[in-house]
Amino acid sequence: MGICSTHPGAKLLFQGGEFGQREEWNFEQSLDWHLLQYPEHAGIQALVRDLNAFYTGEKALHEKQFSAEGMRWIAYDDAENSVLAYLRSGEEESMVVVCNMLPNVLTNYRIGVLMPGPIKKFSTLTV
Repeated sequence: MGICSTHPGAKLLFQGGEFGQREEWNFEQSLDWHLLQYPEHAGIQALVRDLNAFYTGEKALHEKQFSAEGMRWIAYDDAENSVLAYLRSGEEESMVVVCNMLPNVLTNYRIGVLMPGPIKKFSTLTV
């Protein structure tokens, strides 16, 4: 879910996915809200809440979500480290998204960004 929150385009979440419903959605019955009594399901709900807050709080993620100007690849060929990096841009702000797809911590990993000026904000979202 984490990388999906930063990629361009519409964000889709099927009914019940916001808390990890086990059964396929059925229009003839209610969602299994009782699952929220279990920590695993409540944790999924908290994760989705936090990802939604992160997404709506960062203009670079949603202002140009349907425009080619809103996303540019930085690094997509590091198969050895399983790292992807891309730039998301809004009207006035841009964000570098670096996705480490492995559980290994990478120290001193360098990403080149061809943009002038200092980095004003640094956020880490670990999912």
